[in-house]
Amino acid sequence: MSTSSEVTALTERDNFLTRLAEAIGSRANAATVFGEPIVRDHTTVVPIASARWGFGGGEQQAEQSPNARRGFGGGGGMVVRPVGYLVIRDRGDVKYHPIHSTSRILTVIIAGMLLRALVRGGVRSK
Repeated sequence: MSTSSEVTALTERDNFLTRLAEAIGSRANAATVFGEPIVRDHTTVVPIASARWGFGGGEQQAEQSPNARRGFGGGGGMVVRPVGYLVIRDRGDVKYHPIHSTSRILTVIIAGMLLRALVRGGVRSK
């Protein structure tokens, strides 16, 4: 049978997880990915982002003893990064324009340079 302290701990844990999921879930909507449209001179621009959410939690159960303490905790987070925008013109034209990340481009360039150096180094050693 469960003691009243065990029932209280379970209720607190469930309430915590529910509040955490609601806080993150309230931000998980289309407005997070598609920004507020901007309208100027017969043209509408819609910002687009990539969004990732995650959360987790855990519970500690101490050994079975009258003075044992139980605990739980958790956290969550969200990362939103601009990836592009849509340009919608009155005449029906819609075009997607990607936003290229400078850090990603630099990473690819550096990786390519390293690969080239390794390949050339391997060819010269033979």
